[in-house]
Amino acid sequence: MPHPQLNVHRHDRTTRVLITLAGEIDFTTAPLVRAALAACLRDGIRTADVDLTAVTFCDAGGLNAFLKASQLATDSGTVLRLHYPPPALARIIEITGSGFLLHELHAVRPPARRIPAAAGGAPVTGPPRRVPPGGGGSTSTPAHAVRLRRLNRWQAETLREDLADLYVESSRAQAGQEYRGREAFLRRLTGDIRRAGFALLIAEDTAFTGCVYGFPVPREGTWWKGFDGPLPQSIEQLTASGHVFAVTEIVVHPHTDDHDHGLARRLQERLLADHHASLGVTLVDQADAPVFDAFLSWGWHDIGAIRRPSDPMALRPSAPVLLRALVLPLGPRTSARPDGLAHENRTQRPD
Repeated sequence: MPHPQLNVHRHDRTTRVLITLAGEIDFTTAPLVRAALAACLRDGIRTADVDLTAVTFCDAGGLNAFLKASQLATDSGTVLRLHYPPPALARIIEITGSGFLLHELHAVRPPARRIPAAAGGAPVTGPPRRVPPGGGGSTSTPAHAVRLRRLNRWQAETLREDLADLYVESSRAQAGQEYRGREAFLRRLTGDIRRAGFALLIAEDTAFTGCVYGFPVPREGTWWKGFDGPLPQSIEQLTASGHVFAVTEIVVHPHTDDHDHGLARRLQERLLADHHASLGVTLVDQADAPVFDAFLSWGWHDIGAIRRPSDPMALRPSAPVLLRALVLPLGPRTSARPDGLAHENRTQRPD
């Protein structure tokens, strides 16, 4: 009989840590939980958040591990909080009166309109990647070892500062402009994270190597507001059918070993596949030639111009920015439909 498997991922930020558990927690894997939490206490962590979203099973032995860790954390002045327990564990926590272990998600700022961007897609020269504490040396990792993992809203909110650091390390910002670019990225992420259907993927080996996020385009077509000229009929129909997904940010660290933009391609294709999208869409500043060329090399097509506010959150918004609307067809390509936008039943405009 195979032994239950439990994967433990740890992400540090100064004196705070996020531990993501995935798999089963029972008497055979509970020691892994205890060891991970004990390591946090030894490292001087002040707040330890444990995400249980991907835990498929947890019995009383697992709860006992969390209770013992909570007592040790209290004795050392550390805050231990559990998030999103599976139903069985939530029931055990309720019965045993251990609700103090749980923590509700704090409210975040309301959504903000933004310029969808695709920054950091092209390989650039940047600083070495930061390796999380305990992650070993800075030796390179083969491309095939890079893992892709989905984050839920709470995880994305918790790791937003780390994602912003990745953005800065991956961007081509001029000296002295890093802070402004970082804040703009955080505004965009904060705005999108509360959108309906928001989804985020990260790529990681011993550290974050990339990320991509986006959301489904609303059926009513508001995403296309400002498009210059008539929208192609096939795209209008796909939008109305709810099969269009907006990729609003792609970030890939320049020192990843995935050559020829392979990691960026993997990220975007996985994100779109997970949502069964028929069409991916994004907006790119037409003045940003490297990013524009990178998207074309990944198979995206330029379908026209669209105007959007430069920064809706600025005190003095400037004139609208001219962006290029790019699409990535995901349907089968035929001689009749070389663009892949076949008029299937599910892509027709609803009656």
